[in-house]
Amino acid sequence: MTIRQIFHLCASIGLVSLVLVSFNNCSEHKPIGSSLNSLGPATTIQSSSKEQYYSLQSGGQLAHSMASVTGVEITTGIVNEYNARKALMSDNYAITSMNAPMLVAITNLASQYCGELVNKESKLTAPQRRFFNDIDFTKGTAAHNSEKILKVTDKMATLMLGRKLEGEERQIFIDSYADFTATLTGGAATSNASTRALLLYNCSSILSSFDFVTI
Repeated sequence: MTIRQIFHLCASIGLVSLVLVSFNNCSEHKPIGSSLNSLGPATTIQSSSKEQYYSLQSGGQLAHSMASVTGVEITTGIVNEYNARKALMSDNYAITSMNAPMLVAITNLASQYCGELVNKESKLTAPQRRFFNDIDFTKGTAAHNSEKILKVTDKMATLMLGRKLEGEERQIFIDSYADFTATLTGGAATSNASTRALLLYNCSSILSSFDFVTI
């Protein structure tokens, strides 16, 4: 499977994950330090870089990495999702162990972090936000064209992957924006829920992408 195919698969799985994350504020927040302890330690890979070009992050490493780049508090929902999915995630770091159930599990976990990130930043004023300062959370996708969404997604990639989107990746998100907005009917395009869902989709796709899950 090529990196492009993996990226497409992760992005497609990300869309499925949208229905799994609630945007209510009922989740119980815990201090990030103590909550990370409940996810288990982030183990260190022992194999030499000469022996392999890529290694998969373990479930524990992914949980810590996602918390680090998003900066959200660990909620009961995140801990429960991790505990429910960790058996499907890598425990041997071998790239050959990557499969569809693992990607679904990773994307579901990513969607929990991204849901918390969207919730967190939607309550802040634009200058206070780290990721979504260009987004008007009171409006739907009809007020956010593909260029604006791509700019925000590029910023997410920079903060989460340490680099800007590449040309092919940019096109994937342009196409996904067109596909996403084409499914909106009635007043959905003007509902702020559509903006939140689109940001969740893009964020989850980045956090479950090949570049993020490997080291």
